[in-house]
Amino acid sequence: MTRALGVDRSATGGVEDLAHHIAVVSARDGWRSAVGMISARWDQLLATRPSALLAAINALPGEAIIAMPSLLIAVNYLRHVLRGDDSGRFHDLPFDAYGRESRTSDLLDALVAATARSAGQRTSGRLALAVESARTARRLLEEASDRARADAQNALPQLLARWGRTFELADVGGAREYEEAWDLGELTGQVQIARRAAAALAWLHADHGRLSDAERWLERARRTGSLSSRHDAPLHLAAALISNDRLDPEAAERRLLALAEAPSRDYWAAELWVRALVARGSRETAQMHVTLHAEIQRRPLTLVQDGANRRHVGAAAARIALLQNSAAPTPPEPTIQTPFDGVMAAAAAYRAGRYRAAITHAMPAAGDGGSPRLRGGALLLTAAARLGLRRMSSASVAFGSAHAIIEAEGLYSAYGIIDPEHLRELIGLTGLTSSASPDALNRTTSGRHRSNDIGRLTRREREVLALLASDRSFSDIASALYISVNTLKGTTRSIYRKLGVHSRAEASDLADRAGLA
Repeated sequence: MTRALGVDRSATGGVEDLAHHIAVVSARDGWRSAVGMISARWDQLLATRPSALLAAINALPGEAIIAMPSLLIAVNYLRHVLRGDDSGRFHDLPFDAYGRESRTSDLLDALVAATARSAGQRTSGRLALAVESARTARRLLEEASDRARADAQNALPQLLARWGRTFELADVGGAREYEEAWDLGELTGQVQIARRAAAALAWLHADHGRLSDAERWLERARRTGSLSSRHDAPLHLAAALISNDRLDPEAAERRLLALAEAPSRDYWAAELWVRALVARGSRETAQMHVTLHAEIQRRPLTLVQDGANRRHVGAAAARIALLQNSAAPTPPEPTIQTPFDGVMAAAAAYRAGRYRAAITHAMPAAGDGGSPRLRGGALLLTAAARLGLRRMSSASVAFGSAHAIIEAEGLYSAYGIIDPEHLRELIGLTGLTSSASPDALNRTTSGRHRSNDIGRLTRREREVLALLASDRSFSDIASALYISVNTLKGTTRSIYRKLGVHSRAEASDLADRAGLA
C-alpha cells in the first residue's frame, strides 16, 4: 500500500517531487523497491511526464545502474524523447520488475540488448540484421523457463511491440507480436502500450487491405489508453486509409489533419503513400511530388530501398505519376523482386496498352496467399488486360475473383486501378454489382482516375484542353491557335468523347487534375 500511495502522490507532483520521493524510498527500502515503483508506472508516466521519469532514474543510487544495464538504455531513450529526436533507435520499455532474481536479470538483460540492437539496425536501414536480432530475442524468450517469462512479463509488452515494428517494416509479419503486446499490456495494466499495439495492428491490416480486421483494432485502440502525440500516427493513418478505401476522401483528409499533433516518425513512408492517395488537383499533386523527393533525399538510401518503406514510396510515386499523367519511373523491363513490384509493373504495362505484359506481371500476385490489396489489384489488372485482348471468358473469371475480394473487405478504391470504361464493361459482362453507391464509385473510378484518359488525346487536343481549362472564350482560343471556331468546336467534341465528359467544366476539372491547367 505504501508503494502504491507513494507513486500515486508523485504522479500529481512536479519533476523534483518524484525524484525526491524515489531518493527517499531508495534510502529507506532499497533501490530495488524504488525501481519497482518506477517500473509499475512507466507506461503512464512515459506518455505524460517523460522528464519526471528521467529525473527519477537519475535519483537512483549508482549501484542500481551497475546492477541493471537496461537502465542506461532507458536513460538514453528518455533523453532523445525530450529532445524530440528519432527515438525509434533506442529501446523503449518499462524496465525490470521489482525485486527481480538473477535468472530474470539474465533473461531481461539479454532481451533488452537484442531488442536495442534490433531497433538500432532497423532505424539505420539494416533490416535483414534487425530481423535477425529480433528473432534472436524472440527465440531467447521462447526458450526461457515459464518462471523466468512470468517474472519478466512487465517488460514484455514493450519488447514485443518493438519486435513487431521490426517485422512489419521488413514486410515479414508483425501481427503476432503486436497481438501479444496487446494481450500482455491489457493483462499488466500497461494501457498505453496496449493502445500502441492496437494502433499498429490497425495500420498493418489496413495497409494490406484487411479492412475488417483494421476496423476492429482501430476501435480497440480508441477505447484503450489516452491520446498520445508521440505514438498515435499509425492510428490516424489507418483511419485515413480506410476512409479512402471506402470512397470517402474528405473523411480521409480530416483524419490526416490529426497527424499534425502526432508526427509519423518511422511511419513517414506510409504517410507519403496515404497523402498521395488522397491528393486532388494539380496543386496538391505537384506539392506531393516535391514532398516525396524531399523526404527521400533527407534519408539514407537504406531506409528507402527495402521493406515496407520501399513499397510505400513506390506506391506514392506511382500514384503521383498517375495523377500527373506521366510515366512512372520504371525501366522498360522492370526487375520483379516482390509481388508488389509485379503489380506496379502490371499497372504500368496496362496503362501503356501492353496487355500481355500486364497479365504476365500481375499473375504471380493474383495467386492465393497474398494480401487482399495486392490480390485484388492484380486480379483486376488481369481482368482488364484480358478484356483488352477480347478474352471475354477468362476476363469474367478474373473479375469475379477480384470482385469477391474487394466486396468482402469493402476495398472499393481498388476499382480505380483500371480504366473506367473497362470497369463498366466488366460489370456488364459479369452482371456483378458493387456495394458502393454508384455516385461514390463514379467519383473514384472516373472522376479521380480519368486524368489517365488524357493519354488518349493527341498533342493538339491536349493543347486545346489546356486552353479550355482557362477563362478564355472560344473565339480567343481559336484565334490563339489560328483555327476557326467551328474547327475548335469539332476538336472539343472529340476531346469530350475521349474523356467521357459532357461539359467544358468537367473537361477543365480533368485538365486540372492532370496538371494541364
